[in-house]
Amino acid sequence: MSTPISAPANQPINGIARIRPTGFATDNQAAVNRHCCQARGETVELSQQAQTLQQVSACQCAQPVVDQSRVERLREAIENGGYSIDSQRLASKMLAFERDL
Repeated sequence: MSTPISAPANQPINGIARIRPTGFATDNQAAVNRHCCQARGETVELSQQAQTLQQVSACQCAQPVVDQSRVERLREAIENGGYSIDSQRLASKMLAFERDL
């Protein structure tokens, strides 16, 4: 997967991408190549890890932040007095959470 960018050559991008300049500059050609590279752009090849992170991020952004239907069901149960907490289950979940840290 290649993505055109306009960043300067050899500038690191979060340590998970490699920049490959479209041309190599010598000391005498640096200004000319810099202008050419900016006009043509450069490409970035994302590592497999970066591609996976992009996919996970896209999936996560597509999910709703709050499940409104569940919130409404819980709100109604609390208002009606029908919501009860299983203290044994809550305690065991809290202990399991602490154990996993």
